[in-house]
Amino acid sequence: MKKILFLSLTLLPVAHAQGTNAIPATPAPITQPSVSQSPVLQPPVSPAPVAPSTAPARLKLSAPVGTNVELRSVTTSRLTVANVQVSARPGGQVTPVQLEEVRRSLQQGISAMNSAGTTTVNGKVFFKVASRDAAGNTTLVSSVVQALPAIPGSPSFSKAQNLTLRVTQGVAPDGQLTGLKIDSDQPQMNAMLKTLTPAKLQQLSKDLSGNSATLYSVPLQVGQPHSVTLSLDMQDLMKSLVGAFAGQEAGQLFQNFKSSPLTVTTTTTYQGLNAAGQHVFDTSSQYAAWQFSLTSQDARMPMTIRAELLKVQSGGTSAYTPAGLPVTLSQKTNMSMKMTMDIEDVRVNLTMNIEQGQSMQPR
Repeated sequence: MKKILFLSLTLLPVAHAQGTNAIPATPAPITQPSVSQSPVLQPPVSPAPVAPSTAPARLKLSAPVGTNVELRSVTTSRLTVANVQVSARPGGQVTPVQLEEVRRSLQQGISAMNSAGTTTVNGKVFFKVASRDAAGNTTLVSSVVQALPAIPGSPSFSKAQNLTLRVTQGVAPDGQLTGLKIDSDQPQMNAMLKTLTPAKLQQLSKDLSGNSATLYSVPLQVGQPHSVTLSLDMQDLMKSLVGAFAGQEAGQLFQNFKSSPLTVTTTTTYQGLNAAGQHVFDTSSQYAAWQFSLTSQDARMPMTIRAELLKVQSGGTSAYTPAGLPVTLSQKTNMSMKMTMDIEDVRVNLTMNIEQGQSMQPR
């Protein structure tokens, strides 16, 4: 039963405007003369002038080419487990004594995990205005340097190291993004990135740099929300990520990963200028229902994990210079998942809670 505890605890962290056109006034009718009257002609009535349609202002990336910004990033995370229940799997054969041994060992391991506290990862984020063409299309490069811990069993990350990722995107004068590209100084990571669709790359770029992909298209109208919905195929994404980071064994395990699409609606609201004259935006995200399952076909230890997203609270605030480059960012996410694990003849039910915070500040 000890191997059950080890495997279950090992897998727990893995599972993480429209303008309106004015209608011209209808000209007054011409009065028709009677037989005994001379015709009375009405002066012509000019249509009311149509007000010009003015699009609301948006954040412009107008910083000169060559401008650089360096921010210090701090990411904190805490994983806790609650509501642990241990029982016999339907159809499984396990004695009460064995169940009690598993329950006691599992609770000891979870207590140690819960008391481990918060994990902090430090890094750097660089933003550079790389180029601008005659039409005003600007190329922005975001480089993320992140300290990553060693991952047991991973040939690519067998020891702690720094990982650099670069997010390159074009920002059009109207705020639309084009030419999104992500690359890394790590070959295995680059191979994984090539398998991702543009939608997955866009979500990954947001997670990596904290730079909302829709920010430059948000109207600068105080208090007006601007929402964008993105649906991700997590089944393919998780296979790619786990295969790149966790090594061959975990990658093979996740070949049996089944997931519903993850749909996220991110709402950004402009809050106006702060005392320093910087543009301030608030963001919040809503997640639709999401479920996944993972089955191991290894005869030595058959296992099935099923999970259901219970709730997610995610939001933050960011500030940008008048020239359109980030100054500060803070974001917090709280997530709860209900998990069921069938390992050999034992079933474990629990609730996993993840708290994560991210901040970026000038160095």
